[in-house]
Amino acid sequence: MTTQDIVVDALRELRVLNAVDPPTGEDAELGLFRLNKLLDNLNAEHRSIYASTVTSYTLTPSLNPHTIGDGGSFDTNGQRPESLEAANLVIDGVRHPITLQDEQWRMGLSTPATEGIPTDLYYEKAWPLGKVWLFPVPSTANSLELLTRVVLASLALADDFTLPPGYQDALTLTLAEDLSVPMGVQLPPSLARLAQKARSRVWTANSNIPRLRTADFGLGGGQSTWDYRTGRY
Repeated sequence: MTTQDIVVDALRELRVLNAVDPPTGEDAELGLFRLNKLLDNLNAEHRSIYASTVTSYTLTPSLNPHTIGDGGSFDTNGQRPESLEAANLVIDGVRHPITLQDEQWRMGLSTPATEGIPTDLYYEKAWPLGKVWLFPVPSTANSLELLTRVVLASLALADDFTLPPGYQDALTLTLAEDLSVPMGVQLPPSLARLAQKARSRVWTANSNIPRLRTADFGLGGGQSTWDYRTGRY
């Protein structure tokens, strides 16, 4: 199966293409453009990403921040990570977990230029290169392991389509929804429902139940509306 098959199937879901005729060049290019835009949007959705990867980088002593992305201090040969999930400092083959911090933490450092063995990290999602701020500033060229989310790459029409189970339907039906406006077609309610079910199927498969703990003897009363899948109330 290729990317073009996804585009063709989406056009057929909208009933602007029959089961025999191929799409025009203009329709195929529009479908590809919208599909790549969809993939870009999905990269911003944590629940849309199916896997994470661990990559090891060599620290440059006295450098802070290290940049990450295509051509950065940490060269990913692609776009910078959308987020960092975890980090380890590796010294003589032994992993030492690094605490992920936020911007308020970095701004509150009284001596940010202090050098030593890093224990904390703040990831600034700048563009096109992200910035990895470490404290203390590394004084030795140790290895830094970063756990990052896999990025859904943009596609060409002739590319093979290889994604985990559920993504074919989710992308096809969501693309059909997205194409309804430029194609001047009214979106069938049944298609919208099927697209929502397909996306939910993928999001559920990608969700991990978090480890929950409390410092109190018991949990307080009242019902929360927080959804661990989206991280929102």
